[in-house]
Amino acid sequence: MTTTIERHAAWASVGSWIATPEKDGLRAADIITQAGLDWTVSKEALTATVLGTDGVTTLDVPKVGIVRTSAAGTPLDVIGVTGPDYVPVQNHEMIALLDGIVDGAGASFEAAGAYRNNGTVFVAMRLPEGFTVGDDQSDVFVFAENSHDGSGAFHVSVTGLRLRCTNQIKSIRRNNAYTISFRHTKNLKVTGERVRTALNLAVRATTELSAEAAELAAIPMDLADFRAFTEVLVPISEEATERITLSRLDTRDNLVSLFAGPTNANIGGTRWAALNAVSEYDQWVRPVRGADRGLRQMESRLKGDSLTEKAGRLLLPA
Repeated sequence: MTTTIERHAAWASVGSWIATPEKDGLRAADIITQAGLDWTVSKEALTATVLGTDGVTTLDVPKVGIVRTSAAGTPLDVIGVTGPDYVPVQNHEMIALLDGIVDGAGASFEAAGAYRNNGTVFVAMRLPEGFTVGDDQSDVFVFAENSHDGSGAFHVSVTGLRLRCTNQIKSIRRNNAYTISFRHTKNLKVTGERVRTALNLAVRATTELSAEAAELAAIPMDLADFRAFTEVLVPISEEATERITLSRLDTRDNLVSLFAGPTNANIGGTRWAALNAVSEYDQWVRPVRGADRGLRQMESRLKGDSLTEKAGRLLLPA
């Protein structure tokens, strides 16, 4: 069964800089420096050294290494290997977009940092207005994430954060993808048009999340209904092994405990509570293997949590 744990948003544990009230008004350049992200990356040729019958031969490798260099010009490490057409986006090149969001939406910087051995850099910005369903409050954040190791694009995305349980609300309907992406090509430019696109995304995400949360909160669901719902959400087939059966029964028990637990007390007896019970399980209770929980949440934020997405499809009327 579940236990009460102290929780912090994933970016607060993964990030190297966290905002405090007296730091309101900082610009992107300030927080990139304070977060220790004032380094650059460059593409460097790779070679392979081979020992053959004629001695040592050096061969060119049809890839490039992404080398991280300090603000003082000292090479630090190789953080990735990519194709030669990959175009790096420097940390400081994120500034124009982030400051445009701060100016246009009144956002404030919350956290910044890097994970995956500096392969991904992120900045989190809190929007001035979240949404409230009854007395249940959620904040809304804009994220900028930039991949330096060739693993992904430069993303700007929007995420809700329910304050009572610290659940990230990435989307209720999966087809509402609150993300825009810029590929690492020679045509990548941070323009005013892209700033406006990011701002429009934030407005749309906040409006849609608020409306869908209110819709779910208006639909009753008692404990018996929720137990029946978990049987659809976490099915157990007749062919399932004993291990799988016990695991899925345990998942159902955890979901029921969360649905009736203190983090959902103010929204109890509704489909909004049901969705948050599943989201809380996905993010805070489900066993984590090979990584800490905050890192897993950061890595899954753009991909989503499959159980929560399934719950959203089942709970939200078409």
